Amino acid sequence: MPHVNLASRSLDVLRLIGRALACAVVLSTWGLTAAAAAGAVEPLHLRANEPVVDAWKALRVLADPEERLDATAAKAALSRFEPPQTPYANLGPRAGATWLHLPVQIEADASPIWSLRFHYALLHDVQVRVFDAFGQRVHLAQLGTLVPFADREQRTRGLSTLLQLPPGQRFDVLVRVKTPTATLVPIALLQQSALGEEESREQAFQGLMSGLWLFMILYSLVNWVQRRESLFLAYSGALISSWLFSQAVYGTGPQYLWPHSSWWAGNLPALVPMLMVMANVHFFVGALDMPSHAPRAARAMRVIGALAALGAVLFMLQVVPYRVASGSSMVLVIGHLAVVFPVILKRVRGGDRAAAYLLMGSTIYIAGVSLMIALLLGFLPVTFFTLHAAQFSFAAEMVCWLMVLGTRLEQLRQAAAAAQHEHEHLHHLAHTDALTGLRNRRGLLEWLQGASADGRRSAPGQRLAVFMLDLDGFKLVNDRWGHDTGDELLRQAAQRLTRAVRPTDVVARLGGDEFVVAVFGLGDDERADAIGQKLLAQFQQPFSLADDRTAAVGATIGFAMAGLPLDDPADLLQRADAAMYRGKQSGRNTLVAAPA
Repeated sequence: MPHVNLASRSLDVLRLIGRALACAVVLSTWGLTAAAAAGAVEPLHLRANEPVVDAWKALRVLADPEERLDATAAKAALSRFEPPQTPYANLGPRAGATWLHLPVQIEADASPIWSLRFHYALLHDVQVRVFDAFGQRVHLAQLGTLVPFADREQRTRGLSTLLQLPPGQRFDVLVRVKTPTATLVPIALLQQSALGEEESREQAFQGLMSGLWLFMILYSLVNWVQRRESLFLAYSGALISSWLFSQAVYGTGPQYLWPHSSWWAGNLPALVPMLMVMANVHFFVGALDMPSHAPRAARAMRVIGALAALGAVLFMLQVVPYRVASGSSMVLVIGHLAVVFPVILKRVRGGDRAAAYLLMGSTIYIAGVSLMIALLLGFLPVTFFTLHAAQFSFAAEMVCWLMVLGTRLEQLRQAAAAAQHEHEHLHHLAHTDALTGLRNRRGLLEWLQGASADGRRSAPGQRLAVFMLDLDGFKLVNDRWGHDTGDELLRQAAQRLTRAVRPTDVVARLGGDEFVVAVFGLGDDERADAIGQKLLAQFQQPFSLADDRTAAVGATIGFAMAGLPLDDPADLLQRADAAMYRGKQSGRNTLVAAPA
């Protein structure tokens, strides 16, 4: 089955990612050993033919967990700085402040203008000081998310500061980093042209990803407005949350959305996961119909969603600090996935195709979140893939959710079609005579009311005639041969009457041996009388019944006429019935017209 294969492939992907994570940890550990064996750190040489110089290889680190060091004390303690014993550009979570020392040698042929750039945009408080060979400070810059984008020295997506370093000299770059997030420090020195190229590449990539997100957001909102289906609103909430997370983490949010605010840039990465959990909970509960199939899990999911909402409110009110909010977000993300994942697997085994797409999306999401957590905990090096793993996984999950919505819409369409078919079937049963297949009294009145409401069925000046028929001698057939034979005669009578009129006319059985024929488009009484005689003629020949039985049954017909639209269809039937009754009294097997 396709959904089983999809589930199996998702689990295989999860296992593969797990092995990749293990390999990454092993490789990063090998990198630590290599770094430790490297010994002394050489200055970073800046040359004209190298527009981008990675600073990690020359970086040295000094922890200041109690934040006792100022710049003077840190500069005096340069001998205590050590090469980082961590994966590439990843110092992991750190209490207090961290000092970075970068010795730089400007070669004689090098450009004097360089940009010091942190590719990771979520460092909160970054102070950059540059000292010359005589210990004089030649540059000071305040960077980080605490500085609104509009107030930054260089308005680049990443954190950067412009350095003027005369060629042929040596400098010490001293950086103090304090951040409640992981201390990711992918530092490089770039010439201005290289900085512009790097910014353009990342901007193009983020623009492409934002375009995908905005398309899906617009799609979900339009469908929600049109269909009022809450799943689309939950989907749009998850999309907006994950998109805002990307805008904050990768620096384009401060650049374009909130350039004058530092709060959004610094706090959204902790707030948005809570909002995402709230949207995810609603989506999972609705997409899996958890109240019906897994009520306990549904209640647990709603509790997690309520906790996420409470955490978001407390964080926005500054009741809980950033680290607590960030840690709580991770717990809530893992918690709601732990609750819903068994439900997804169960539904996949039950053949739910939408659940199979949820399984694929959740598997990718778990992989991306796992990589992000491993990165933030300091277990993985900072690379393009590890830094963007969460963004890739969010996008892939949202695409899978789009397929979930498509599947659910198809299921809803099928359910609606089945419900409509069932409604039509019940309507047919309620308005049809079970024995003959003709309309019953209710069906006839419905048809006449429709004719009354739609005068276009008849040309101007033409009228509707209703013929009320009662079979003569039918009771004798029932009494002599039984009801089964009588029923067969009624079915044959219905067939004869139906063949005697046009497909646009109506034949109905009101019950017992009473029939009604309604004929449109009659101009005068003579035409109606001719049709009545034609109906009487249908009973001139005897009926051939089962077991070689033959029954001769006549009919008494009364008819009434009216113009369109009808004022009262029931009154027209009563007039025809009264005319038929007079025919019974006058000798039967006759045609009687109601008074005009």
